[in-house]
Amino acid sequence: MKILILFLILNISLSAELINVTKVNDNEVESAQKSPSLTISDEGTLYTVWIDYRNNKLGEIFFSKSDDNGLTWSKNKFIFNSDIPNSKFQRYATVGCYGDNIYLCWMSTINAKIDIFFCKSTDKGETFTSPVVVSDDESKYNQDFPVMAVDDNGGIHIVAIDNRNLEQGKVQFAELMYTHSTDEGDSWSKNKIISKINNDAGACECCWPAIDTYTDNNGNTTVSVLYRSNINSLRVSYLANSFDGGQNFETPIRIGFEDWIINSCPVSGPSIFYDNYGILHSTYKTIGSIYYSSFDKNNIIRNETYIAEGTNPSITFDHSRNQIIVTYENFENDKLQTRIVSSKDGKIFSPSKLLLNNNMNISMFNCKFIENDKRMNVIWEDNSVGFEKNDIWFAEYSSAISDIIENNILDLNSSYHNGIIQIQMGNQPGYITIVDLQGRELMRQELNNLNHIEQINTSELETYIFIYIIKIEDKVYSQLIIK
Repeated sequence: MKILILFLILNISLSAELINVTKVNDNEVESAQKSPSLTISDEGTLYTVWIDYRNNKLGEIFFSKSDDNGLTWSKNKFIFNSDIPNSKFQRYATVGCYGDNIYLCWMSTINAKIDIFFCKSTDKGETFTSPVVVSDDESKYNQDFPVMAVDDNGGIHIVAIDNRNLEQGKVQFAELMYTHSTDEGDSWSKNKIISKINNDAGACECCWPAIDTYTDNNGNTTVSVLYRSNINSLRVSYLANSFDGGQNFETPIRIGFEDWIINSCPVSGPSIFYDNYGILHSTYKTIGSIYYSSFDKNNIIRNETYIAEGTNPSITFDHSRNQIIVTYENFENDKLQTRIVSSKDGKIFSPSKLLLNNNMNISMFNCKFIENDKRMNVIWEDNSVGFEKNDIWFAEYSSAISDIIENNILDLNSSYHNGIIQIQMGNQPGYITIVDLQGRELMRQELNNLNHIEQINTSELETYIFIYIIKIEDKVYSQLIIK
């Protein structure tokens, strides 16, 4: 006897799951891979870049892509190699794209000088140009921790920690440098210091900055940079904005209300993300706490919300569920965990849930989310089996089943009988996902037979209990099946 139970009345509370977990790096010999970055093209191709130590201890830049939502990844492609055998000279890389172009940016060491490098591909990652240095100090002084954003007009924006004035004795602290390109990276603007506040421009020497852009309906681009300061050892977050596509920057404005004065670097950078509505979301660490703030279209602060105790926060926005997602790291029983919270309004965040569990007490650096076809995907560095055995992993993030219940609002005619799910389609395409009670995906199929009846055969599923979830645009319908 087969029993059908409406999912809405099922009282189940399950934590978030990572499904379709895939290893990105393809080295056969155990070695370290670090600091992945992730982006997605308009066509849905995923691109990633990271630091790789498979061939030696110098630290190399490697690239890979996926055309099937991260289920498989291309043969890893070598891009660049540092020339000093020390991992600290190769620790950050980032990727962006525009049309068929892919842009890579990283810091590396050549002739004992740390510079910011850039290269591009115009054929979807098949080949890359020779790297160029985007810092314009004639290779005399050091830059570090570059981050990059590509705006909706194709402009490329790079910020980095800059030491040229510090190393010449002109200032007491490192500064924040910005450059941009409007011709696909063929030329770069003169580097400018954008952290200037009164007579000081101090930026934390090893807390990575964050950058994002927003282009309005008139084609006007705002560039926003969030960074940690170092002004007489004050280590708080400042937001630098350009409302003309990077030509000019306003004086940075402080965010957060709590002072943090320490004579050392917290090694915990902030994170920002523009949603589709022009609202800037940010998360940052102050002392031992993670906070959230948002800014309206004029970059006026709207609120500050305490999230949790932790470090290394990262933020994104799930447009399919219209919610903010924040990840951060904290220690539990002397081991490091990555935890996740969400919020609809930025004022009240959900209880934290375990996302990644490390077996060691060192950071799983760069846990990054990206939205792909209304799926939330995550890439991360896993060092849980040993610091020199790190791998790069990718997965789809399956929200808690309780969240699916909350969004169960699709009015849909569907039924289940003898292993067949029958769906009366309207005039909008969608897809059906079948998951087990742990949220692991068992089957996924597109629903494109518009204004007809779709039939999904589940007879080959080995489990006797599952949930099918139908998503059409931003609406969801789900039912529990017990065979």
